[in-house]
Parts: sequence; structure tokens; C-alpha cells
Amino acid sequence: MPARWFNPPRLDQPMSELASLPLTQPWFLLVIAGTLAAGIVRGLSGFGSALIVIPILNIFFGPAIGVPVLTLLDSVLTVPLLPSAFRRCRWREVLPLVIAAAVFVPLGTQILILVDGNLLRRAIALVIIAFVAVMASGWRYHGKSRPLLNLGVGACAGAMSGAIGISGPPVILFWLGGPSDMSTVRANVIAFFGLLELSTIASYWLSRLFTGEVLALVLVLAPVYGIALWLGARAFKLVSERLFRIVSLGLIALIALLSLLA
Repeated sequence: MPARWFNPPRLDQPMSELASLPLTQPWFLLVIAGTLAAGIVRGLSGFGSALIVIPILNIFFGPAIGVPVLTLLDSVLTVPLLPSAFRRCRWREVLPLVIAAAVFVPLGTQILILVDGNLLRRAIALVIIAFVAVMASGWRYHGKSRPLLNLGVGACAGAMSGAIGISGPPVILFWLGGPSDMSTVRANVIAFFGLLELSTIASYWLSRLFTGEVLALVLVLAPVYGIALWLGARAFKLVSERLFRIVSLGLIALIALLSLLA
């Protein structure tokens, strides 16, 4: 493999980059708070972390750093959620979408690399606002699941995952409209994300997006995100679905709007 396609970061990079992170800046508290909220929402529902924390990371660090940071955080720290999800999910629904999505992740990665950071940040905010509007309206896809439709939903999710780190909207709208209960949908979503993130990590690694700054930021935010995931998973049976939707959609919309205007 040519050297330009394989450039792993040195092991001493993350620690040396820690000193350059703006940890003492007041606005970094927003990054911490966003990471905490994102982890709780992810642990509770199985999705939503990217909708919350990526706009915040993008404001202060840009998409080329923010998107890989969440991908690493989420892929490593959600591993404890996978065994239960793999047992409960419906593999005949999950696998076709994962395969289609994995094929299109590299296309999205090239968009992340080539498109201007400010333009991409605003595009991400608009995608999130549109998704929240659809979710709040109550619309769901209630048609039949067909192979071509599965391919389209998976391809869209994969391209979005590579480009903006957000693969959930098409998949969630697709599955929430089906006959499955919330627990099954949650398991499907967690299994889908867990498998898709392997493809996304490989694509980002080959494209040299895991820089020392990215890894250093992951080290700082990992404890916060890990604790938040645990809290969200514990609260899954305690919080009503209606209350969760109201709070999470309102928070997501507010953060996306701030990202759009920043």
C-alpha cells in the first residue's frame, strides 16, 4: 500500500497536542456540556449524539476535526451497548443497510476533505434542522421495505456518515415508521451504528484524518462521553418517550441553529 494512504499518527502525538488544546478557555465548557448531553441522548435512545455535539465541535474546531473526534468517541465507548443490541436487533433489516452504507462512506469522506469547512458546517446545521422538523411533525415512512429502498437509505446514510458524521436521519425515519417497537428500533440503530463506524474509521484512517489534535481531543472528552453513555443507558426505562422526544429535539434544534448562525 502506498505510504500516502497509510500515515498512522505517532504514539507521542496525542500527549504533545494536549498542551495546545484550549482547555482553560471558558467556551470549552460548552464543548464539555455538549459532549455530556450527546452521550446521555445516545445511551438513552441509541442515536442523536452527532446531532448535538458535532455542531458544537464544528464551531470551535471545524468539521475536519469535529467529525473524526465523535466517530472515535462513539465507536470505542459504545462497545458495551453492542452485545445487547446484537441479540435484540433484526439482522434482516440491519445488514442490507449496513452493507449499502459502507460502500458509500468513502464518497462522503472525500466530501469532508474537499469541501470548505464553513460551508460544510452550515450544511450540517441545515440537515439537522430539517431532520428535527420532520421528527417533530410526526411524519414516518410507512411503506413497505423493498431492496431498492434499503439500498437508497443505506447509501444516503453512508455518504452522510463519511461527510458530516451524521448517518442517523434517513435510517431512523425509515425504521420508526415500521411495525417494530421502540426497543427493537433502538437495538437496530445501535447495531447499525456499531457496524457502520468500523467502515467510517477505516475510511478516515486511510484519509489521514486522525491527527494528533483529534486524538488529544478524544482523550479529553472520552471520560465525559463514557459517563454520559452510562447515565443514558440507565435512564432508558425511566424516561417516557414523549418527554425524551420533546427535550432532545428542542436541544438539537437550538444547537443546530446556533451552529448555523455562528
